[in-house]
Amino acid sequence: LVGNTDLRGTLANSTGNLTIGDNVDLTGNLALTGNQTVSGTLGVTGATTLSSLSVSGTSTLTGAQTLVGNTDLRGTLADSTGNLTFGDD
Repeated sequence: LVGNTDLRGTLANSTGNLTIGDNVDLTGNLALTGNQTVSGTLGVTGATTLSSLSVSGTSTLTGAQTLVGNTDLRGTLADSTGNLTFGDD
């Protein structure tokens, strides 16, 4: 697809796939059903609401984190110096 293209309805090749090269700009809502695979980095600007989240591997959280409800922590929880500190807040 090249240039300004208005796509309405179903667009797919004989195998049911749609392949688009280069950049894609979408305006409005994008609804996806089924499993999705994102290769590379997924950047999100603004708030993101997830009904469930499963993370494998190392995760880095920066800034303040708020955990509401029951929280089950397994393994080692410590800062870079090996200390675990609880505040009065």
